[in-house]
Amino acid sequence: MEYFYKNIANGNTYIDALRNAQLQMTNHPLFNDPKHWSNFILVGQ
Repeated sequence: MEYFYKNIANGNTYIDALRNAQLQMTNHPLFNDPKHWSNFILVGQ
């Protein structure tokens, strides 16, 4: 969630912020397993 909110603060849309956060997590040596990031989804507008 930290990456998500940082991306929002940098002016990304919610969709782009979530996608970028997922990509950042896949590159993280400790949290690249999907169990750490795949459960986050966007609901609503």
